[in-house]
Amino acid sequence: MEVTIYSDASHKEGKVGFAFQIHCNQFKLKKAGRSPVRIIDVPGAELLPVLKALKILYNTRTAKIKNIVVVLDSISVISALQEGKRSFKNKQTLEMADECYYTMLDICVKQGYGVRDVYKVFSFNHIKAHTNLKDPISRINEWCDKTAKIHRLGGVKDYYCLENDLSDILF
Repeated sequence: MEVTIYSDASHKEGKVGFAFQIHCNQFKLKKAGRSPVRIIDVPGAELLPVLKALKILYNTRTAKIKNIVVVLDSISVISALQEGKRSFKNKQTLEMADECYYTMLDICVKQGYGVRDVYKVFSFNHIKAHTNLKDPISRINEWCDKTAKIHRLGGVKDYYCLENDLSDILF
């Protein structure tokens, strides 16, 4: 089974809204919200929805996962997670990048892979933001972007939408 995670965040003055989608043949999940803690920088904000999606994926019983593709519009986050280039100056961001990496390792082990297989299982794709293109990936990125911004501004409750019943696969 292949899993694709799409994510984005909106950051301004430490306030962060996030949105992500997880797509696979078992389910499709959309989630958005506002960070309860102040996040100092944009890379930290961009890591938040990736981490939240990874945690959900880890805690979900799925068929054997062969590949997990993470699609986002932050090259610095892709470099940090794909190549281990964690040159963030902010301790909070470094810790979040490490937590993403350790969760990726946990997913691999849970799926029966070795820790050395993490980059055989995970791949990262950059998508250019704000293109107004109508292809499916651009439309998902636009949804994540707009939804994250709405949640950063506040006044809305966390959003959760699930297609297909997960009651038999969630722990």
